[in-house]
Amino acid sequence: MGDIRQSPLWAKYLEKLGWQTEKIDGNFIYIKKIPLIDSFIKIQRVKNFDLKKLDVLRKKYRAFSIKIEPNHLASKTFTESLIKKGFKKDSFPLSPPKTVWVDLGKNEGELWKNLKKDCRYCIKKAQGRKIKVKKSNNIENFSRLWSKEREGGFGPSQKEDLRKLFCAFGKNAQIFLAEKNGEILGGASTLVWGKTCHYTHAFSTQKGRKLFTQYLIVWEAIKEAKRLGCKIFDFEGIYDTRFHSATKSWQGFSHFKKSFGGKEIEYSGTFSKYYFPRFWLQ
Repeated sequence: MGDIRQSPLWAKYLEKLGWQTEKIDGNFIYIKKIPLIDSFIKIQRVKNFDLKKLDVLRKKYRAFSIKIEPNHLASKTFTESLIKKGFKKDSFPLSPPKTVWVDLGKNEGELWKNLKKDCRYCIKKAQGRKIKVKKSNNIENFSRLWSKEREGGFGPSQKEDLRKLFCAFGKNAQIFLAEKNGEILGGASTLVWGKTCHYTHAFSTQKGRKLFTQYLIVWEAIKEAKRLGCKIFDFEGIYDTRFHSATKSWQGFSHFKKSFGGKEIEYSGTFSKYYFPRFWLQ
């Protein structure tokens, strides 16, 4: 199953942010020019590729650093080859090192049954309070509200970046807004790539949190993903003890994400290599 960070839509998004893209053995390689110190290369969620070709690319762009984040399906042989080439594990992931996947191959009744008891309770409470979740195409409104109310996590930190993400994914990006009596209480966005739906950005107002709005939004987003034919609902990141400093602020919403009954997926980590100036072209 292809990862969203190896999709042409993700590449299009990063190009909008000023990254250059190349390909090695079908894998997207992302290059960022940095003033005074040349280039930084990142390669996310890859299973395997020819490291000799990467060295050619490094010399072409005079990269001072390369960061590789293997796919969870990457073989042990691949990660061992990175270490042999001088890459070392670091503690600064660029993409979530651990996440939760909900299996959408199950029917709605099974999905409901797999929710934690408190999750079902919160959804029922929100439904009982007549909160309605609707899909929206108002990117500007969502970006403004998200920027104002958002919680921590991986993703764009500026409204303009978020708009670029939605623009790159087009119809594959979805926005959900929860309302009561015309008042917006919360929202979430998802990105669909292949058979996976990614839960990417979310917010809820103070009132919305008291009314358990976000539980209902995610439940509706899961049902919509299933209707679209997706097989996996990816929560895009939970707290990981291996990367405490980078993910410690995620502990609160990790409990929330785990309450939807999915399976935890752990990636092998991040591998980095730095090159001193005199070795850039060697």
